[in-house]
Amino acid sequence: MEIERTFSVAEVAGKLSRELDTNVTESRVRNYEIEGLLTVERTGDNNARQFTDDDIEKIKIIIVLVDIGIAKEDIKIYLTEPTNARVVALIADRIGTISKFLPIAKEAVAKKTFKGIK
Repeated sequence: MEIERTFSVAEVAGKLSRELDTNVTESRVRNYEIEGLLTVERTGDNNARQFTDDDIEKIKIIIVLVDIGIAKEDIKIYLTEPTNARVVALIADRIGTISKFLPIAKEAVAKKTFKGIK
């Protein structure tokens, strides 16, 4: 029987920062548990959080959905009911909107045409 490797909150934050090329802090990871988006096993005398590979994949999904503006209550629904039609439609709509405006935003940044950019 193979023992599943677990990761500390610091290891998870570092790993996700590298994989997602963004700053994922330990407090951000902890807050997802506090906010009820994630349930993490705790072990040892100090009751430390121990994250599995599945937890890390779930956190990636949470980060992406939070960063594209999906409400945390909708993320909770999606994580427990990934086929929930309303939430899936909401996510698809948000992704569609982002996809539509991404080329415009890239061009504006390249040309520095946003107000306040010099």
